[in-house]
Amino acid sequence: MAKSLLDKENKIPIRITHEKFSHELLKRFRKPIVHTSANISGTKTPTLFSKIDKTVLNFVDYVVNWRRNEIYKGKISSLIKLEINNEIKIIRK
Repeated sequence: MAKSLLDKENKIPIRITHEKFSHELLKRFRKPIVHTSANISGTKTPTLFSKIDKTVLNFVDYVVNWRRNEIYKGKISSLIKLEINNEIKIIRK
């Protein structure tokens, strides 16, 4: 396992998307995708691409060039953590 997947507590955060494009991408790719959040921890989740902090955009390898002017009104992703003892902790439903 890549150490970069572990958070500061040595746990693996797992995001479960409810967004149609992301869900379809995962379905077709048939493998997990490693990514960052669209926001910095503790800040408001952006609903428009232009509201994503430039620090986040500079940190990633690739950003999909699609729906950048669309305001996202859907449900934000669920977040769980897989702990070292294989216990699953729900962070956000």
